[in-house]
Parts: sequence; structure tokens; C-alpha cells
Amino acid sequence: MKQNQRYSPIWVLCLLGLGLSIQACQQTSADTSSTSSSEKQSESQQSGAGRSGPLSENLDQLGDPDNSSSSTQNEGIREVTYVAEKITPTSAKLLSKDPNSRINVRSQPSTRSKAKHFGYQGDAVTLLQKAKGEGAFIWYYLRFDQSKAEGWIREDFIAKSPVSILPRQNYRPYNFDTDPWLSSFNQTYAAAKQRRASWLFNAPTVALRLTGYPNPDGCKPTEVTTTEQSATRVTVVVNKGPAKNESCSDDSVLASEIRVDLVKAGQIWAIEWAGGRYRCHPGRGQQNFAPTLCS
Repeated sequence: MKQNQRYSPIWVLCLLGLGLSIQACQQTSADTSSTSSSEKQSESQQSGAGRSGPLSENLDQLGDPDNSSSSTQNEGIREVTYVAEKITPTSAKLLSKDPNSRINVRSQPSTRSKAKHFGYQGDAVTLLQKAKGEGAFIWYYLRFDQSKAEGWIREDFIAKSPVSILPRQNYRPYNFDTDPWLSSFNQTYAAAKQRRASWLFNAPTVALRLTGYPNPDGCKPTEVTTTEQSATRVTVVVNKGPAKNESCSDDSVLASEIRVDLVKAGQIWAIEWAGGRYRCHPGRGQQNFAPTLCS
């Protein structure tokens, strides 16, 4: 004869709890299976994943950065304070020790910020801003040339496109003491330095002021290239091609290339050396670039 089995409410709750626990474990396993495989992959791809320290090991979401199925994905993400400096748009490519690893594109210059997108080694980008971010590293705010996605990437994952700079002897050097047309710039620079004008804090702007921009005619240079030699030394090359606007044309110089070497003291950029080379209109001098003034 079978005895009736009774289950106390406590046992019922325990059994239900066990079922819930099993379900929760299965769900957690499903959430972390892709993450764990990504984490295993990223452990051998730390450089490409953009990691820089142990505190960031759970912050690189190599899958969909907006996937919020797991509550742990946003743990540790923090806002950071930084000052971004606009720079002359510069072509570059992403760099990684492992060509197959994903390079995180951050919302802020910190590995503790959200990874908005990702890229791969060799992706073409344009650098737009820079800032000193987490760990005293320089970070660049950039735009992908193909997708137009934007975000922050640390400097050691960026390879700037090499720019060929001609030696100084290829240019006619400026003499800031004797060239009469430079006296106006000397006065403007001295007055700006006294009041610490903001344009002195940007090297390309100082170079453009030297070469006459902005000007009342609204003329603009054809191209401005900035090459960083170090954190306190840059070379800016200002090119002016054949003018489409008649008011911007010169009756003797068809095109010019001005090289400006600048050094940074504190926050202010000073001109260390400058020189130019020129192409002339027919009958006014050389037809190829040379350090000789047009007549």
C-alpha cells in the first residue's frame, strides 16, 4: 500500500528555487558564452583590443557595443574630464600587433569609457582632435574614411601617414630681422603674446598668420600639412596653388610652398625657422618650385 507523500511548503520553495537557479545558470551561460570566447580571443589580442590595464579587462565589449543583455557590461564605465584640442585634419591608419584583433573606438579618451565602434589594422582614418587622456596617453578623436564613424583611439594604435618634408636648404629662408614684409607679423605676434591670444596656442594657426591668413580677400591656402616631430616641435607646410579667385591671384607668384618650424614654450607656439619656395607666372621666373623669388 502506497503512502501519500506530502511536501512541506519549504520543500516546494526549495525545489522551485533550484529550478530557477538552474534556469538562471543556463541564461548566464548563454550571455557569457560569446563574451567568454571573445575574452579568450582578446587575451591574446590585448593590443588590438585597446586595453591598457587590469581595470579595463571587463570594459572591452568586443561584440555589439550597444548590447545590454548582461548587466555586467556597463560596470566600471566612467565619464572622464579632458580638454580636446582641434588639429589640422591628418590622414592616418589604425595600427595593431595582431592584424585580426579589433581596435576599440571609445566615446571618451579612456579605456573606461564606452566602446562605440571598433576598427581593424589598416583602416583609413582622419585625425580631427587630440587630448591627454587616461594614463597620460595622447588620444585622437578621428573619423573613419569609409564608414564615417567617429570616436577616440589611443595614439599607440595610430600610424600617421608619412609626410615627406624637404630639407631647409630647398627653401629661401625668411629673415625676421630684415625682411620688411615680416615687420607687420612681428608686431602682431608681439602684441598677441602680451595678451596671450588664443591663436598662439595652435601651431598651424601661427603658421597661417605668418603666411597671411586670414586675409580681407577671403583667400585660403590650397593645403596645410602639420607634422609632429615631438610634443613640443612641429613643422607646418602651407601650400598655395593657382588661384581660382582673381582677387587671390598674384601677378608674379603662381604657387608657393611655405615651411614653418615651430617650438612650444609653455602653451605658446613660437616660430623657430621659416622659408619658402615658389613657382612663377610665365615670364616672371622659374616654372618649377625653387627657393628664388619671382620677379
